Amino acid sequence: MTTIPNFPKGWTTEVETALIDFVEGHPELWKLMRFAEVTDEHKKAFAIIQPILNNEFQKEYTVDMVAQKWCELSLLFDVKFAINGYTMKPRTNVYYKDGRIKDDLAEYWVHFPRIGAFMGDKPEMKQEVDDEDEEVDIKPDVSKLKLKFKK
Repeated sequence: MTTIPNFPKGWTTEVETALIDFVEGHPELWKLMRFAEVTDEHKKAFAIIQPILNNEFQKEYTVDMVAQKWCELSLLFDVKFAINGYTMKPRTNVYYKDGRIKDDLAEYWVHFPRIGAFMGDKPEMKQEVDDEDEEVDIKPDVSKLKLKFKK
């Protein structure tokens, strides 16, 4: 029987879920998406969860590693949230005429609904996106084109 090695600095779905559960109770951490934005106050909050993650999951994370992981998760959520139209509502699929799915627009990332529960729907962002979708009629200037026709 082969055992799976424990990577002391690797991240699993269970560890990420525990981190997300912790961050949910700390709204000051929600907007962090870049490690460069992490202040000493933020690090104090991450220092609370770091030993808990290490003890519960037999890991060797540093406070900086925990902060960096949250920044990655937060940024990924933000990108997927923007792609989803700044809403947590599922997008509809696009189908071919014969009924096959052309584009599967469902969001399958396991943490998307969990993070969306506390960082979710932002109707003001959706309104901004909707306003940007104005149709613009662009007509090329063909007056300067020289066309040559064969006789």
